[in-house]
Amino acid sequence: MAFKLAALGFSYPTPVLQELVRTRALLEIFTMAIQDRDPAVAEMAREWATATRIWERPLDEIQALYTAIFDVGYPEPPCPPYAGIYLPGGLAFPGPRPQLLAELMDRYRRWGLDLTHELPDHIGVELEFMHFLLTRWLEGLDRDDRTLVCDVRQEGDWFVAHLQEWLPAFRARLARGQDTAFWVFLVDMVQLLITRKLL
Repeated sequence: MAFKLAALGFSYPTPVLQELVRTRALLEIFTMAIQDRDPAVAEMAREWATATRIWERPLDEIQALYTAIFDVGYPEPPCPPYAGIYLPGGLAFPGPRPQLLAELMDRYRRWGLDLTHELPDHIGVELEFMHFLLTRWLEGLDRDDRTLVCDVRQEGDWFVAHLQEWLPAFRARLARGQDTAFWVFLVDMVQLLITRKLL
């Protein structure tokens, strides 16, 4: 559930997301997923109030801020949420991004998933896929399906390595922005989650 909620956090702000943030439900789910007494978790919980201050604003202001950070800008938005941009040479033409997009589409299709509304390297799509893999892994454990468990673990290992490759650069770019503390916090939580070897 933590990966799904992180994906939701990187989608266009809605009243549901605003409620999850304001009630601290999002934080509680992250900390339950990690189930750890790690000092980093305690520190992040303390940072929650600062990171979520923007959610006290009216929803339309948060939506405008989201658009300004992730969707609008010339020649690109201040912080595009696409993995391929943060890979070495990601901004060069053609760069590594077309190959990454093709590989991600192949990986999603192998699992029976088809994307129609978003690019495959959007952070929300990648986090949704991590949630999907975790769900399939639990199914495999429940059914004692060792092949499924092994396949999911292998796919999960690839995605963890992929996320670890580009999330630090994405986080650094976010951190340079104004009013981005919530999304920096989400990246920090995701990075903590993927180091916990959940699959």
